[in-house]
Order: sequence, then C-alpha cells, then structure tokens
Amino acid sequence: QATRPRHHPRPAPAELSATPLIRERQCVLLSPTDPRAGYISLGFRDLQNCTMISGLEDSAEDRIMKNALRKYHISIKRVYRTDGIDTSMQLVRDGMGIAMGPASFADYFHVKAVPLEPETWISLQFICLQSSLKRPVIQRFRDYLLSLCDPVNESVFP
Repeated sequence: QATRPRHHPRPAPAELSATPLIRERQCVLLSPTDPRAGYISLGFRDLQNCTMISGLEDSAEDRIMKNALRKYHISIKRVYRTDGIDTSMQLVRDGMGIAMGPASFADYFHVKAVPLEPETWISLQFICLQSSLKRPVIQRFRDYLLSLCDPVNESVFP
C-alpha cells in the first residue's frame, strides 16, 4: 500500500513572528579601480549593458537582481554566476563585473559600494512560528542573533 505524502500547509502570516536583524542600503558593488567607484550614487539605468556577478540561478540573490532589472527595464551584457560570496566578490574586485549588495560588503570584501538611486533597502529577519518563539532555545538563538546584529545601531536602522 502506497503512502501519500503529508501536505504541510504554509503558515498564515499571523502565525509567524518576524524580528528585524539587519537593514542596509542596497548598493552597486564595484572594483576599487572602476571609474564609477567614487560616484556618490548610481541609478538603475547606469547598470544598462553591464556585466553582473550573481548567485546561482534562482537563488535569493539572483531573484533580487532579476526583479530590479525587470522593474527598471534594464538589459545586461552577461551574468557570471557563482555559488559563493567570496568568489563573487573576488570577481568584482578583479573588475570582471558588478554586483548588487549591502554597503557593509565594501569594507569586508575590499570592494567599493555606491548607493543605488532611488534609495533601496534590503533586510534580514529572523522568522519563526509564533508557537516556536515560546521555546527557550529559540528565544536564546534569536537573542544571540540580535546581539550580533545590533539592530538599534542608527547606521543599520535609520
């Protein structure tokens, strides 16, 4: 007798708890030697015909990039896809293309971050079921993440 797979319905939004961890300005990440690295900002139209560095097909990074390009009717020359942020940032650093990402990547990965206009923000949240939040181990994990992210920092949460 075959067993039917159990269907797990998607929780309703009211059943979920979301805690903001990080909120940062979305930037164009460029090689330090790129002539645009000193710009105050770049518009989405400035990305026209660029070579982009992105995550694997249909990854969160890839979907964010595709949505932005579609929204602003931008065509790009080509996309280099990698399965790791270190490789992506090495390609950006080497001038092989540009990427979209948070401002905090600039110092960490030794690239330049130029803010996108119109102002665009990305965020990371800790999301779990409301019922799970009652468990001490989940509370401790959330509190630990909050201690790492320092969400009250004005530069992170304006």
